[in-house]
Amino acid sequence: MKNRHESIYSILLRSEEKSRGVLETVLYGLFILSAVILIWQFALHPVTVPAAGIQPAPCVVCKIAIEKDSARS
Repeated sequence: MKNRHESIYSILLRSEEKSRGVLETVLYGLFILSAVILIWQFALHPVTVPAAGIQPAPCVVCKIAIEKDSARS
């Protein structure tokens, strides 16, 4: 019997399940892809910031509701 000294890392590499390695690679790829898609969705979503000193246009639905309330009074 040979008295071989191997590192723990080399023993782990030889004993690793090959099917598990493929599954982990696929899962990590899906996780990364989902993160990229999530970031892309936020990047494409428009953000509107009103300029300082400019009043935004009033809400059309709110304006109609106010007019109906004032007509009832």
